[in-house]
Amino acid sequence: PYGDHVLVLTLYDVDQNNVTDTLYIHVYDDTPPQVTGPDYVIAFSGGTDQTISWKVNDLHPANYSIYVDDDLYAEGEWSGDEIAMNVAGLSPGDYVITIVVRDQDLNEATATTNLRMLVDTDTPTLDSPSDITIYVSSHASIVWTGTDEHPDTYEVAMNGTVVVSGPWGGGTIVFSLDDLDVGHYEFTLTVRDAAGKTATDTVRVTVVALPPSVPPGQQTTTTTTPAGGFEPMTLAMVAAGGVVVVAVIGGALYVRKRRSS
Repeated sequence: PYGDHVLVLTLYDVDQNNVTDTLYIHVYDDTPPQVTGPDYVIAFSGGTDQTISWKVNDLHPANYSIYVDDDLYAEGEWSGDEIAMNVAGLSPGDYVITIVVRDQDLNEATATTNLRMLVDTDTPTLDSPSDITIYVSSHASIVWTGTDEHPDTYEVAMNGTVVVSGPWGGGTIVFSLDDLDVGHYEFTLTVRDAAGKTATDTVRVTVVALPPSVPPGQQTTTTTTPAGGFEPMTLAMVAAGGVVVVAVIGGALYVRKRRSS
């Protein structure tokens, strides 16, 4: 097997005289490591979560070196399946990032990434729809509109627990309030741009029981609409219990959360 071994050989004659010799053996690994990474990355100076990651693999990993335009930037040992480099400290501009990974027998592999560093000083903007009160079993939605030059992701939390998240391309996010029980709720939307800057808004929703004068099946449909008059379409969607259904409606991101049975 691979590694260092010690072979001890002892010879005897008929009178039990003996001589011993020791041989040190190293079984060599001539298979180079594997390393793969992105060809091109855009990141932001001073931002958060600004990293380049490479997938690496070898049976006997040892160490790595990372170069920025041929200058040594970072080095260390590796043992897992990923190596990451934080690039937030680089100034705006274009760079060539090269990583060299080695195993214990000094076999090596190289990968190169072209990096463009930008500056983003603007935080995403996000409007603030009004708090609403709805009847139980009615159809209602919260409509948020946000903007950013480099939008990235969003998440919606209900009473502090994230219920849906995903990529955000800028613009409108519609969150369905169908199937809520009677009670008080807080829905918080957080949008994040590629530089890691965030904007947050919370809408309080009160769900009340149907009054006796409103027969079942004749509930009203309510939608919070921000300035600009956006009116989302209503979709009929079927999903298994607890599944979130997302669709693009007239340029808006529509999120529907179905209540678990």
